[in-house]
Amino acid sequence: MQLGVSKAAVADDPRWGKTFTSALRSEITLAQQLQVPILEVGGLAIDSSFRGSTAILQMVFAIYGLAQSLGGAIGISTVTKRHQAAMVLRRLGGQSLSHEGQEVPAYFDPSYGCEMELLKFYSWSPRTRHQDRFAGLQEQLFENFPPLVPKPNRYAN
Repeated sequence: MQLGVSKAAVADDPRWGKTFTSALRSEITLAQQLQVPILEVGGLAIDSSFRGSTAILQMVFAIYGLAQSLGGAIGISTVTKRHQAAMVLRRLGGQSLSHEGQEVPAYFDPSYGCEMELLKFYSWSPRTRHQDRFAGLQEQLFENFPPLVPKPNRYAN
C-alpha cells in the first residue's frame, strides 16, 4: 500500500525516518487486521474569519461520522502546528504516529514552510468529551445520506 504521507519530509530524516516508516507500517497492519481502510486526511484549512469558531469541530466530526459509515477507518494526517491546528486535532482524538512507544516528532516541512506533526485517528475513538457532538453530527450524516454499511456500526460506542 502506497500512501501519500509516506513521502513526508520526516521520511528522509536520518534519525526519525526509520521510526516513521515502522509506525506507518504498524498502522497499515492494524488496518488490515481490522479490515478497515486507511484514510489520508488533510487540507482542513478554514478561512481566518472562522478561527476560534466551531467550524473545525464540525468538519472533524463529519469526517469521523463518514469513516464510521464506511465501517470504521484509520486516519493518517500531516498537520501543521501553525495556528495551533495540531493542538486542536489532538483534543479531538488525534494521536502521534508512533512505533513501539516512540513517537514520530514534529518536523520542519520545506514544502509547507512550517512545523508539521503526523497524527493518527481511529474512527471508533474520538475524545469522549466531544461524544455528544460527534453523535449528533453522525445522526445528521445518516439522516441526509444513506449509510454505506448497515447500522449499527461495529465500532460505534
